[in-house]
Amino acid sequence: MRTSLTLAAIAVAAVFHAVPASAQNKATDLVMVTGTPTGTWFPTGAAFAEFADDAFGGQPISVTPGAGSIGNIMSVGAGKADMGLSYGAFLKLAKEGNNEINPGEPLPQLRAVLALVPNVLHILKADDAPFEGLGDLATTDQRVHIGTGVEGATENFALARLLAANGSSFDAVEDKGGSVSRTVTSGRNDGWQNRQFHLVSYMFTPPHQNITRLLNVRDGSLVSIDPDIQKTFVDDLGFAAVTIPSGTYPGQDGEVNAIGLPTTLFTTEDVSADVVYAIVKGVAENLERMHQVSASYEALVPEKLMEGTGIELHEGAARYYRERGWL
Repeated sequence: MRTSLTLAAIAVAAVFHAVPASAQNKATDLVMVTGTPTGTWFPTGAAFAEFADDAFGGQPISVTPGAGSIGNIMSVGAGKADMGLSYGAFLKLAKEGNNEINPGEPLPQLRAVLALVPNVLHILKADDAPFEGLGDLATTDQRVHIGTGVEGATENFALARLLAANGSSFDAVEDKGGSVSRTVTSGRNDGWQNRQFHLVSYMFTPPHQNITRLLNVRDGSLVSIDPDIQKTFVDDLGFAAVTIPSGTYPGQDGEVNAIGLPTTLFTTEDVSADVVYAIVKGVAENLERMHQVSASYEALVPEKLMEGTGIELHEGAARYYRERGWL
């Protein structure tokens, strides 16, 4: 099976070709699409809505489960929702159009509100892998077996782009007799433990117990990204540059350069600047509430809320950041 986001792209394109106009400066009856009720995105969206509700003395925002990072962009782009959670890299590509995320027309109306703690691409390479670094995949004649996320998953998207930056691809790996298995987290875990994969990728906020466990059951290490490639991902795709400190994981005796995708709240230019301002102010000045949503948000730094969003900031968000001297 070849790597692509084809099915997601077709669905996005079908909706993006006919985008209805939104009401100007919309401030009430807003819909925010998030994630499943059992995940982190839904309670995160609920906290955002609380901040707006407190500021407006009512309930301007309804929070609803969404269809994931790409699906949420599709919903907002189609006018079915006003705000949503996604990732900066996907937002950047959707806004530009004519690519694997949005093969249709550009979406210039998209605006970023804030970015939270990055989910970081963890790439584990087994010590017995028949190559040294990612750059060797382009020249090796050995069969390499890779485990990554399902079609449309962020670890799939990020790893595919990273291999391309190193002169290789999933297709090239398969053409040499190797394999690329696109599977859920448990499938990748099993494949790593059973020595079916030489390389596996995950998107987690470090430190993460899943990575610790995998490095304890099989000899391997985290792959560090070339600094120039890391910078390209930041500049061209809207990723965040991340350094995983030495000692974060078993056997890690040095810093690891990585890329991350912060969960990003986005909207359109037609949504009220006052509503957006209230949300950003609420997050920046009520960190304790965000810590209640997820332990990963304990690493949240207000001064960095505008970093890694991938696209232009909404005027309401920019107003708050300027007032605090962060922009």
